[in-house]
Amino acid sequence: MPGRITSPQVKGSSDATESETLHVSSVPEQVSAIAATFDGDYGAVDSGRLSQAVTAPELIWSPAARAEYIRTINASHGILDVTSEELKDHAAAISISEAARRGVPCKILLNADDAGTPAVTQVKDAGCAVRVLTTSSKGLYMHEKIVLTDDALIIGSQNLSTKSLTENRELSIRLGKATAPNIVAAVQNQFAADFDKATPA
Repeated sequence: MPGRITSPQVKGSSDATESETLHVSSVPEQVSAIAATFDGDYGAVDSGRLSQAVTAPELIWSPAARAEYIRTINASHGILDVTSEELKDHAAAISISEAARRGVPCKILLNADDAGTPAVTQVKDAGCAVRVLTTSSKGLYMHEKIVLTDDALIIGSQNLSTKSLTENRELSIRLGKATAPNIVAAVQNQFAADFDKATPA
């Protein structure tokens, strides 16, 4: 069993409500890999460098995450739903744009104050529907990060920004529709609800 997922609404420092997701894994290999990577990073603090991430099935570690995101986006053919706090990575924008041009229904949800990047303009020009949520003291701040395609969901901490994918220590998990149908369906339904509330960029 891949675990469970919840999407709590929590208060941010500016009293805005943030959309977050917590995934609880019960897969021993994943838990062991995460613990070992944490220990490695903790032990490497004085060096100023990250340790070598310990791999496990379905874990996607930064700073080596870009390739897996690109593969997932490139494999989409019927669904491409994206929530990201930032969309700035040129390679990711190219893959999303190419998916839109080959006819994949592409929907992207961002915060309004992060929607003015060249990458966002690029995917909009390619045909993606981009919607935003206005940042305000009472608004919903999208801190959740997902890429949902026909067969898979990537969910975790990685923004579609170059720094997040290729420089930071970040982690996401890949869940298949066949192995975690309830989790994927819950995320897809929440995305649809949030997207409906948002306004065109």
